[in-house]
Amino acid sequence: MENSYFTTKNDFENEKSKLYKAISMPGKSKMPTSKIVKNIISILIIIFLVATLLSIVITKVSGDVPNIFGVYLFQVETESMEPTLDVGKVIVAVKPSSEDSVNVGDIITFKTTSGKVVTHRIVDKIDGEFLTKGDNPINSVDTERVTFKRIIAVMKFKL
Repeated sequence: MENSYFTTKNDFENEKSKLYKAISMPGKSKMPTSKIVKNIISILIIIFLVATLLSIVITKVSGDVPNIFGVYLFQVETESMEPTLDVGKVIVAVKPSSEDSVNVGDIITFKTTSGKVVTHRIVDKIDGEFLTKGDNPINSVDTERVTFKRIIAVMKFKL
């Protein structure tokens, strides 16, 4: 009887088959591609939300007004803008690109010289400064003029 020290093609195919079976781990199904994609998207959303939250906290701690990609969200806290904006409403606003993009009639959110954040309508522009007033009929024109530098954002719409 002659011993063969060479692997035949049949032996090679058998070993290859055993290897593929071992790799595929019978009894465990592979995760479908759509589930992998969903998991990746979920992880990216979580990372985005954590980064956004971290950015907001850091901005708040530093004394600035938080924004997300240049979009500001403000909640109306007083009756000064009623009936246009009721207390509790949220407004969406963006930073104006230039002084020329801010017009009489726009609703702006700005910082007063004392650092208070206020949302009022521009009623006039005098010597490059804006006069503002809340829409509530009992309000009068604000005594403090607003410079472009103190404008945080211009309202685009309310939620």
